[in-house]
Amino acid sequence: MAKRMIIEIDQNRCNGCGACETGCPEGALKVLSGKARLVGESLCDGLGACIGHCPQDAIRVIERDADAYDEVAVLREMLPQGADVLRAHFIHLDSQRIATSFPDKPSGRSALKNWPIQLHLANPKAANFEGADLVIAADCTAFALGSFHADIIAGKSLVIACPKLDSGKDLYLSKLTAMLKQASAVSVVIMEVPCCSGLLKLVQEARTIAGTSKPLKVLVVGIDGGFVAQGVK
Repeated sequence: MAKRMIIEIDQNRCNGCGACETGCPEGALKVLSGKARLVGESLCDGLGACIGHCPQDAIRVIERDADAYDEVAVLREMLPQGADVLRAHFIHLDSQRIATSFPDKPSGRSALKNWPIQLHLANPKAANFEGADLVIAADCTAFALGSFHADIIAGKSLVIACPKLDSGKDLYLSKLTAMLKQASAVSVVIMEVPCCSGLLKLVQEARTIAGTSKPLKVLVVGIDGGFVAQGVK
């Protein structure tokens, strides 16, 4: 157990409406005896996606000693088949042959048009972001989706970030705000895992601060390498 960010519920404010339970895909919140409760510390990622769903302003994120976030346990909660599905998703390497050498030349053509792409390093004032068709992608998406270059970033400007591991969210927010003000179109590409929702939330917050009603095209990539959802927010 170590100090980390985790939600806290003000039981005096909570009216048991259950809106936060709906807003918590990890299953960390349940309404019990008429009040919302944190039913498992290891199920809460501390990103606070549930906060915006609470009409009573009864939830906040604090730092305290808590069990570590366990994403495998979260997936076990989310997927009805539990451990069997996890095994199908993650423990399938035994049947695959691992290449012993790399090809002399890459087989695919890169569609990357700007550098650097990591959001901490990217400069919102760079020419490639002015009037850009902007893609904001979670780090893992390019590895999970084999057609990432051809289908996602061809002809577009790219920045990448990890909503769970990266520090400096305030800096991310200010950079995204500046980028959204000048972008011609915006796509957000995230993984289906719960922590990735934090990136979409950050982009939505930046859009509000930027004062733009620009729609966000959202693509969700499955851990098996295909699209599981897409839409506009």
